[in-house]
Amino acid sequence: MGGDDYITKPFSFPELIARIHAVLRRAETAHDYHITKNAALSQEVFKFCDVDVNPIHLEIIFPNGNTEKIGRKELGILTYLASNEGTVLTRRSLIHAVWGIHADVRSRSLDQYILKIRESFARNDHSLDAFRTIHGVGFIYDPDNISAKEKS
Repeated sequence: MGGDDYITKPFSFPELIARIHAVLRRAETAHDYHITKNAALSQEVFKFCDVDVNPIHLEIIFPNGNTEKIGRKELGILTYLASNEGTVLTRRSLIHAVWGIHADVRSRSLDQYILKIRESFARNDHSLDAFRTIHGVGFIYDPDNISAKEKS
């Protein structure tokens, strides 16, 4: 009938407060589909370098039919890159988008997740030409080669 918890009498006020906080925490996260700061399990499948990224299943589906599981952070990175096509993204902005602005994440941690993505594509002989490292700055996802067109 909608009950979520039960306390027998007599009860202490600290116990009551603790139970109330527990119910509130469960209620807050019950419909929270965000798995990183910027990526949610409820997102639609999207394209990245001509592969399908399925947030609901945490997987990449390659054109050769292979499917690879990805982690939450890899999904967050791919989501942020795909939503900022043609824009150079600093390492810091990428970390803030995926881990949150107050996260204490080092640049080397980001490199490890990028490496996992690159290895997944390499295992499936799929090109990552549209995803490039900008030395000393960050990364760009440029599937339409927008950055080269702007120079000419």
